Amino acid sequence: MDYVNFNRPTRGVLQPEGEEAGGAPLERGVTRSGPRCTRRGTCRSRQRGSPSDTPDHTTRTKPTAGARSEGSGEATLLEFSALPSAPFGACAITSSEEVGNGFGNDADTLSVSSLLAEQLSTVAEGVARRATATPAALAKLHPCASNVTTESEGACARTIVERIAPLAYRRPLAAGEADELLALYSVGRTDATFDVGIATVIEALLQSPDFLYRIEWGTPDPERPELRRPTGDEMATRLSYLLWGTMPDEELRRAAQAGELSTKEGVRAQADRMLEDPRLRTTVRFFFDNLLPISNLADLERNAEAFPTFSRTIGWFMREETQRFVEHEIFEGTCRSLATSPRSVRCSGATPRRSTPSPGST
Repeated sequence: MDYVNFNRPTRGVLQPEGEEAGGAPLERGVTRSGPRCTRRGTCRSRQRGSPSDTPDHTTRTKPTAGARSEGSGEATLLEFSALPSAPFGACAITSSEEVGNGFGNDADTLSVSSLLAEQLSTVAEGVARRATATPAALAKLHPCASNVTTESEGACARTIVERIAPLAYRRPLAAGEADELLALYSVGRTDATFDVGIATVIEALLQSPDFLYRIEWGTPDPERPELRRPTGDEMATRLSYLLWGTMPDEELRRAAQAGELSTKEGVRAQADRMLEDPRLRTTVRFFFDNLLPISNLADLERNAEAFPTFSRTIGWFMREETQRFVEHEIFEGTCRSLATSPRSVRCSGATPRRSTPSPGST
């Protein structure tokens, strides 16, 4: 890795905010399960403690919901697309969401506009269409779909729902939820085909608040029943979005179901594993992109007469230089050196544009 030492002189389906289907406002923090539910876009996010401390940290009985992150929403769609049980194809939400305090997941400032709701619907429709476009695509949802018949399609639809819905909701299905989704399948299947019915279910899943938001109901604390602690699946989701910015992997889901995430030791073991995963570096980059913020450096413009050699490529190099420096100091150095290091990382091909005064000069 190349460095520049700055001690030496150099040159160089949701409804719009506040309404449900009937027009009545939704109470903050309240959700309804099932694909037809809606929720207020400004639900409050509660981040509580470090991963190792969280199992002993309880909350009041009111459910909470974390806001969708501008980056994690797309990451979740991509991750969900890549799973063998639900290969829905890559997709992205095309519009930027509101940014409150510099980050894209400030629940008190985010809202679901009519435009965003429409775009979420469009994305869900496209993903569902690709997932059911061919017999081969359907077979990836479950092998039973590769040779479905009139007699077997009902059972196959249930098998698919019970396989992909828990992945979308990041938890086991509650009683009746599979039946609700199968009722949607029946509606889509009416006067249509098996693949249209399955596509209807997929559209509902990808627009459900249980997919778009990180909802926490908790479970009663044995010692203080008036308080609640995160369930295993909720803890798995916390860990995954904190460290990876996307949905839990198979190992996290297994640990949640085995009860391992109800103890400090179990949470720490999973956190240590996740810290070694390359996905952590992507999350760190996203965090500093928003913290500094530097994500728009590539869009910088300068007066062509005063700065004839400036281009947007320079802005991109400025951003990449900062990101590589942060990544190196965090993963190979110390966090303290982020504020004290006299060096930076030189991007290959970049032309130095910074002039640093020599020590002692004014």
